[in-house]
Amino acid sequence: MKVKTKENEVRSQFERLLDMQTEAIMSLSEEDLDEEIRESGLDPQQYGEHATRVFAEALGAYGHQALNLSREAYKKEVASLKRVRLSLPTSMKDKLQLLKACLSHHHYLKPAVLTGQYHKLSDMAPADVDSLLRQLHVLGLLKFKKS
Repeated sequence: MKVKTKENEVRSQFERLLDMQTEAIMSLSEEDLDEEIRESGLDPQQYGEHATRVFAEALGAYGHQALNLSREAYKKEVASLKRVRLSLPTSMKDKLQLLKACLSHHHYLKPAVLTGQYHKLSDMAPADVDSLLRQLHVLGLLKFKKS
């Protein structure tokens, strides 16, 4: 536990140091900043391009990490939906009838289901219909009285 506390202190001090350096850099004019870079033996143009690449790579890595986390969450959700015990009709025609009946009963759902991807329910892939019916079941929306 003591090592963790020490790591947190070091991290905190490092972040504070970076904040102070950032503030110092931000207070410099562009000319002064270029002069500081030249004094360190670097070309300001090349240094700027390198810094831009470093930031772009860092942001790209962060974006990939976020995308991977999102993909994993999606996979878990799909797996969870597949485990839902549900007795669905076996034919696509009957599944679409069930879906249409559900959407007719819960008319407010239709805009959410029929996106730009699907202009008609019959355009949906069978796996998408199954998934949608499972989602509606989980939400408790497949339970309705037939009129």
